[in-house]
Amino acid sequence: MEKFGNFCDTPLWIDVLLLLLLCVSKGVVTSGVLHITWILVLVSDIPQLLWWIEQFKIQSDLSSVPCGPVRFAFFVSRFLTSLQLVFIHCFADVHHTTGYENLTDSDNTVPELKRSFLNRMTYWWASVLVKKGYYKPLTVGDFWELSARDRCQALHGAWRKLWEPAYQEYERKRIAFQSSNQSGDKVAPKMPSVFFILLRIGWRTLATTFLLAFPYLFLEFCKPYLLKLLIEFVDHPEQPLWKGIFFALLMFLSTSVNSLINNYYLQERLRGAINVKSILYPAVFSKTLKLSNGARKDKTAGEIVNLVAVDIDQTEDLFFDGILLLTAPAMMIISMIMIYQLLGTATFFGVAVMALLIPINAAMVNRQKKLQVKQMDYKDERLKLMNEILNGMKVLKLYAWEPSMEKLVEDIREKELHEHKHQIYTNIVQDSSYYCTPFFASIAAFAAYTMTGSGDHLLTPSKAFVTLTLFNMLRWQLASMPHVVLYAVRANVSFKRIAEFLVAEELDPNAVQLSQNENAVELQQCTMSWSPATMISEEPSAIVLKEMSLAVRRGELVAVVGKVGTGKSSLLSAIMGEMYKINGRVLVNGSICYVPQQAWIQNMTLRENILFGSPFNQQYYDQVVEGCALLPDFAVLQAGDNTEIGEKGINLSGGQKARVSMARAVYQNNDIYLLDDPISAVDSHVARHLFTKVIGQSGILANKTRILVTHSLTHLKHVDRIIVMTDGRISEVGTYDQLIKDGGAFADVLREYLAEMIERQKSEHSVLSGGELDDIEEDGSLNAILNDLTANNVGTLSSSPTISRQSSRQPRTHNASVCSDGGSLRGEPNDRPSHPEDNAAGALIEEEEVETGSVDLAVYGMYARAAGLGMVTAYLLSIIVGGGGFEVAGSFWLVDWSTDSTLQRNATHSTGERLAIYGALGMSQALFIAISTFFIAIGSYTASKRMHRALVHNLMRCPMSFFDTTPLGRIINRISKDMDKVDDHLPRVLSYCINIFSDINVSLIIIGVSMPVMIVGIIPIILIFVLIYRYYVRVSRQMQRLFSTSFSFVCSHLQDSVAGVSSIRAFQAQDRFCDHMEKLTDTNVGLEYYQFVTFRWMQVRTDFVSNVLILITALAAVYFGRYSTTSAGILGLTVSYSLNITGYFDELCRNGRDVETNIVSVERIKEYSSKPTEAAWESSVDKKPPVNWPTRGSIRFNRYSLRYRSDTDLVLKQVSFEINGGEKVGIVGRTGAGKSSLTLALFRIVESTEGSIEIDGVDIASIGLHDLRNSLTIIPQDPVLFSGSLRMNMDPFGNYSDSELWTALERAHLKPFALESADKLDQIISEGGGNLSVGQRQLLCLARALLRKTRILVLDEATAAVDVQTDANIQATIREEFADCTILTIAHRLNTIMDYDRVIVLDAGQVREFDSPGVLLRDHHSAFHAMAVDAGLTS
Repeated sequence: MEKFGNFCDTPLWIDVLLLLLLCVSKGVVTSGVLHITWILVLVSDIPQLLWWIEQFKIQSDLSSVPCGPVRFAFFVSRFLTSLQLVFIHCFADVHHTTGYENLTDSDNTVPELKRSFLNRMTYWWASVLVKKGYYKPLTVGDFWELSARDRCQALHGAWRKLWEPAYQEYERKRIAFQSSNQSGDKVAPKMPSVFFILLRIGWRTLATTFLLAFPYLFLEFCKPYLLKLLIEFVDHPEQPLWKGIFFALLMFLSTSVNSLINNYYLQERLRGAINVKSILYPAVFSKTLKLSNGARKDKTAGEIVNLVAVDIDQTEDLFFDGILLLTAPAMMIISMIMIYQLLGTATFFGVAVMALLIPINAAMVNRQKKLQVKQMDYKDERLKLMNEILNGMKVLKLYAWEPSMEKLVEDIREKELHEHKHQIYTNIVQDSSYYCTPFFASIAAFAAYTMTGSGDHLLTPSKAFVTLTLFNMLRWQLASMPHVVLYAVRANVSFKRIAEFLVAEELDPNAVQLSQNENAVELQQCTMSWSPATMISEEPSAIVLKEMSLAVRRGELVAVVGKVGTGKSSLLSAIMGEMYKINGRVLVNGSICYVPQQAWIQNMTLRENILFGSPFNQQYYDQVVEGCALLPDFAVLQAGDNTEIGEKGINLSGGQKARVSMARAVYQNNDIYLLDDPISAVDSHVARHLFTKVIGQSGILANKTRILVTHSLTHLKHVDRIIVMTDGRISEVGTYDQLIKDGGAFADVLREYLAEMIERQKSEHSVLSGGELDDIEEDGSLNAILNDLTANNVGTLSSSPTISRQSSRQPRTHNASVCSDGGSLRGEPNDRPSHPEDNAAGALIEEEEVETGSVDLAVYGMYARAAGLGMVTAYLLSIIVGGGGFEVAGSFWLVDWSTDSTLQRNATHSTGERLAIYGALGMSQALFIAISTFFIAIGSYTASKRMHRALVHNLMRCPMSFFDTTPLGRIINRISKDMDKVDDHLPRVLSYCINIFSDINVSLIIIGVSMPVMIVGIIPIILIFVLIYRYYVRVSRQMQRLFSTSFSFVCSHLQDSVAGVSSIRAFQAQDRFCDHMEKLTDTNVGLEYYQFVTFRWMQVRTDFVSNVLILITALAAVYFGRYSTTSAGILGLTVSYSLNITGYFDELCRNGRDVETNIVSVERIKEYSSKPTEAAWESSVDKKPPVNWPTRGSIRFNRYSLRYRSDTDLVLKQVSFEINGGEKVGIVGRTGAGKSSLTLALFRIVESTEGSIEIDGVDIASIGLHDLRNSLTIIPQDPVLFSGSLRMNMDPFGNYSDSELWTALERAHLKPFALESADKLDQIISEGGGNLSVGQRQLLCLARALLRKTRILVLDEATAAVDVQTDANIQATIREEFADCTILTIAHRLNTIMDYDRVIVLDAGQVREFDSPGVLLRDHHSAFHAMAVDAGLTS
């Protein structure tokens, strides 16, 4: 057989050849299997090579070996071939063959796929990225795309294939359960498991990770075995020297190979973890676009953001570290087996000590799960409230309610931190028990071993230090267990929350059926509700549309009118399939476009908002823009239609937003247009233009089917049919002339309106304009109604012929406020001619600042101060001095003990004394570690509390310009994800990092003290380590900053889509928005992946450095063991700690990286906690205005100028006028004139550029903002409510008694509504006031004003969105309650201020006219007269 030994390798070579051909056929550019095969072949040939060398020494011609020369020639050729193949496989093949992916350097795919196995294992391919990042700050464009298998497109597609059948099966069971569980005794069906579906998708990656764990564990346990061999070699100097050198080299080789395997193992763990994000981000987002309206009431915007920002992160943590739940117990078992081989049955005493962890751990896990559920609920509540606050920040500032809302947030935060504190206490128990248990187990094992066995159980160095090494390995596995268990608990809670969201009710896809008949829209006996059918019996009022039948022909223009709450908007929602269908059929023939009453505008350019993903057609685009009256708006913008529009259209007026929304719908060129009162937010002349050019019979949409909800009498004459709705039913259908002639419900609406006009004018004594009389008198039927009504009521009229309307009580879960021309809920005033960033690029939203370079030490200082410097100092002393010092002492005591045992000198110290002292040292170490755990826990809790309070407080004090130019997603990212890292992640990695740093110090001290000469080798190795780490960490910080920034885009897109979900669904744009979310997710996940890859690049190199240290230490032990008197115990201790130092360096790098990346969250919070703020809220003592100030209410503007930021034009220019106390003054002007700017100037929402404003002779710039704003009252156009009680929405400070609140509600005509609820004043207002109608919200704002009752009242077109009766109620209350007050009314419809004392006419930021309405009307050259002519109020 020996003769044919070389020929027996033929099957191996055939197998290798087949494997090579298989790789080539599959397009594999590099094969790790082949590379490892050739390395093993080469290594296996080394003994034979040594044999041949020995044969040459015996006889050079090899004559003593049968067929020697031939065999030798074959062997040499094979050996050289193997050597060449090992070298060749260090490089990858390059393929360009058709049939598989072209992996050239020209594409932007991650080059990992194109590199050789050795290159990938050493991460050499990532060097270019690290080098680039070291010399310049990285940007998102510097990174490669993820590989196809890690992108959302593939992963989310796999998710849909598995989730959708599971979800459909669950829905089937749920429906069956609801229908059959009348007695309530059945168990609800179990939700699909998100966890198991994720496992099914990622099983290959997880399996690879699991398989890699075996060689990793094997080589990990080679360390103590090789240590045992090395100590035995030192203990027996008669052995040959080459053995010791061989053991040292083998130790170096095994640790080096293990380092490569470990890094690849960790990379695969990360790939499995980030794939979870790539799956769940799009899954949650796509579900958001499918939620039914009933589900949207329960799933608030804050909760959805929390799912993405926190819950998915926690599931990612489990998929990264969860494998430790398998490997850690395996390592414990193997460790205990190896210890058993050394100590025998004494090992079981150590096992018994460790078994005590099981009940402790079980109790702690159960408690953590309960605490985590409560904490996440509070976190949802906090984010929901912060989302509302940020959306309504302008109203908060106008009311001076920031302190109240800040207190509400802090109260919720206090509850959240209360649960968090109990979690911390639980963690203290777990951490202390896990960290100290190995030590107590070693004491028990050593005691049992030395005190049994009749004196033959000696604790020799090999037994002592191999056991100590095994227990140290055990300690780190046990120390990691609390965190892994905590991850599992948190992930379990998060999986449940994610599953509950993903199985939430969706819109019924069969609610609307496609038809091919002649009707564009047809409703057949439809009964519709905003609540599920199961709740109808509990809430009969939930039925909004009742037995409705309607047919709209193709190309027809139909108007829908009716009183408040009759179901007009609900009719459009029913056609779109947004409502619950109780019975009936909805048939639609054609594609739908929807123009909502509250315009939804995206943060992109004007053109992109209009195109909405459609291809650009210049001719049609120009036609649409002209028809929607947008050309004048483009003209005043420096960047034209390329001007960037802020979030929610903050830099557009309400009219501009309505027209952009209309243009977007028109440009889509669909078949059916559902128009929900789009012309109510524009001036009358613009409304006529829109109707004529777009909606009407000669407009762009003339051939389309149009269903228009409207209130304009003028336009009703020009529609094909009018649908009149009463109490959710269609009461009349017909042409304008038919309905007037019939004298039914439509005539009742007109009659009510005209009666109100007469009653109002009887009290106002004004004169009806000629144009209005013409409008009435030109219609004989309407004139007849007027004659009937005025027969016994001699008076005059002065209102424009309109039917006002409000939204029905459609549930709204997200605040998407809209403003008419001249006002906005939040952001820049809408009436200014120039926009926040009128530069060539038309940019508005500022790029998010991304810091560069190292994290400022001030950031660490901020965190240390927030935690308490005393607490930080105590922690460092307890862990480094206390814990580390006693560990050093215990280790040297063990050396002395084992040396005594070897030399059999036990007479000096008895075994009992040895054990007692060793135990005392260990107990002291454990005590200091427990104390340090307590200090870090309390310090981190204090830091979280203080930093959140500082962040929220500073956000409340930021000027409105900050919120105008900062997307809410960025702010929410700080409050949610960054704050979560500060709460949970940073304290954990920081304490872990300091613990490891202490252990490294202990190891270096022990090595240095044991063998001082080693210091010479240690110092350069530490310097190399530091240089590598510094080279890497500059790149790591920048990547973390980019990663955090990219997540802000994810949050912004999510929030923007939640606000406009109805429009997205109506336009059938769900796929496009989901694709965009996938791209944002790929960017975010890609940054996280490359951040980890660069860390692995660094880790491979630092591992090599630490492995060199092991080699040097092992060789030194061999040398000193042979040529010096150093004891085996000292040498064993030195090598033992040098072996540990590799793991320590590995953990230090990982946790140091984590500290660097998590401290960026502190940096980002610090950034927003130190943003420039408004002026002081309270006046200084010498500037404090009188308690009852202002007494008269006089207002004086003195050469006042205003701009919104230093880089924008003036919007108010040298404005001077004076208003006497008690005067009623209207403020008018065309869009961009500066109307709302005056209001913001009065409230100091924006500070002056020059000039002053005086109220009762007091310069408002000299007093505190809250002293000013609490002395003024405003009823905004858009009523903003917050989730909470009715009482809180009226009186957040608790300044008024219940009787005063009831009086205000009664005067605001809301008392009957408040009495309907059993909770009265404590009834809950849902998010954004979604459970109140617009009119009720407006009346609640009136109630707020009645409670404040200041001398100055500002009305920002407060009655634009309410019906006639509500308008009458508001006007009557204002006339009665504010009779002696100064009233300023921003009027977008001139008829509302015709009876005022004086009118200010603004033009381009200047006061053009200031006189009484009568005087200005009589002057035919006045601007006011021209505006009145445009509005049809005069001729």
